[in-house]
Amino acid sequence: MPEEKRLGIDLEFGELINAATEKRGLLVRPIINMCVFSPPLVISREEIDVMFDILDEAIAEVEAEMLS
Repeated sequence: MPEEKRLGIDLEFGELINAATEKRGLLVRPIINMCVFSPPLVISREEIDVMFDILDEAIAEVEAEMLS
């Protein structure tokens, strides 16, 4: 049976997500294996959707890199 690759806690995960979001124009604050958002106090629903779309793309990219 082929070995299954699994994602575990990676202390650099936040940094990898930060790099992937930054190249898409979104700044996050990486803290260990997390990314913290600091959105403006006045933000539209559309801007929030874009922010999370970028985060979703970045997570998918980093996950694919980690599993390859």
